[in-house]
Amino acid sequence: MGHSSKSEEFLGREKDIIRLERPRQLADGVYIKGKVNNIFVIFTTDTRATRTIVSKRVFDQLVPANRHVLRKTACLIGEGGAPIKEEGQVKLELYLGPVNLIQGVIVADIEDEALLGYDILSGKQGRPADILLSENKIVLDGQEIPVFQIGRTGRARQVIVAEDMTLPPLAEAVVKVFVERFESDDSDLQADYVVEPIENFKLRYPLQMASTLVDINQSPTCVIRLLNPFTTEFKLRQDAVIGSAK
Repeated sequence: MGHSSKSEEFLGREKDIIRLERPRQLADGVYIKGKVNNIFVIFTTDTRATRTIVSKRVFDQLVPANRHVLRKTACLIGEGGAPIKEEGQVKLELYLGPVNLIQGVIVADIEDEALLGYDILSGKQGRPADILLSENKIVLDGQEIPVFQIGRTGRARQVIVAEDMTLPPLAEAVVKVFVERFESDDSDLQADYVVEPIENFKLRYPLQMASTLVDINQSPTCVIRLLNPFTTEFKLRQDAVIGSAK
């Protein structure tokens, strides 16, 4: 992953910007408006994908139909466990809001236009992105990328740090968090959810989070426990997404 200096050399670069016709409404989720080379696309960000994937129909707009991508390099599995038809791997120029980079991506037959993976969200030099949904942004390598959200009822709820705090070394700490809420929650008799760490938290912090049962209607914030097994302290930033609740 690196910044582009000779973007005209990359596959599928054209003079004119192309906009795709979107055949379906976006599902509930978190999205980024961006581009793949010269194609305006919407990146789906909350998929837990390890690799960034560009759909075949987007890729077909970049190059002639007889232009081959690289040979297959991985076996992709969808959320339901079914294999995803992969076309191959290629380097493309990606625009995520103000962030411009060159990235090796998988081209596959998927419904989304593009899936943003942890290969990008992990950041440079092992510094993963901060996903701040309460501010509708992702902070990646010091740059703010705007996101937009579409109703998330029925999906795993985001678990967000309520306030800045420092976890002392070799200790267990109580952490206050906000669990994503919906309008119907106030009248929901079943308000118990299990909080678990998300992959981005595991990548960013060498901390241990135990699965915790919380009642989201008991108070504005919920409490979870984190263990710091190391001799150095770690800081948690307010509004950082560290877990999911189901």
